[in-house]
Amino acid sequence: MSLALTVACTGAIPALASTSTDDTLSAVTAATSETVAAAASVAVDATGDNNAIDATLAGVDLTVPVDATDGISISGDSDAVTIELPFAEKADDAVAEKPGVVSYDNNNGSSTVPVVQKDGSVQINTLIANENAPKRYDYQLTAESEQTLHLTENGSDYLATTDGKPTLYIAAPWAKDANGSSYSHSLRGHRHDAHSVCGLHQERCLPCRR
Repeated sequence: MSLALTVACTGAIPALASTSTDDTLSAVTAATSETVAAAASVAVDATGDNNAIDATLAGVDLTVPVDATDGISISGDSDAVTIELPFAEKADDAVAEKPGVVSYDNNNGSSTVPVVQKDGSVQINTLIANENAPKRYDYQLTAESEQTLHLTENGSDYLATTDGKPTLYIAAPWAKDANGSSYSHSLRGHRHDAHSVCGLHQERCLPCRR
């Protein structure tokens, strides 16, 4: 069984640029309503010390932590991968947004919003509040066995064992600005590390409207 992950980046419109729960979910929904609609109906408990989400979906075991430094764990059959979240050391603990969805305020103009999907995949959204937010977001991947990250021509990534067996697919990233328009976003891989680069420019700053 292969695991699946998507990395996305979006800008909050001015009215939704605060860090409240309703505003965060509204901003992500505005950018990717289909993803939020497909969120799994699994319980979220952000009050404990371990995992905000602990679920099995379509044969995939998923955990999303309360403490962002613990990373997201995805496992199925003999495959198991942990994804470290960007700026986890600075981030607040998880906030429950809705079933299957949590958010972490990174305290730097960005928030990380993982959405657990019904098919056992995870979409990790970066919500950018303003042009001063970082442009690069690192995702360190830790696998149980020796594996290598491969970048494909269409911008997607996959993690594979030494014998070439894919274990984790990372869909091509996408990004939208505060107007809902697509903008520059790339995913770059280095062995066990992937980082997403959001192209924020003065003429397309977030959360400004043009």
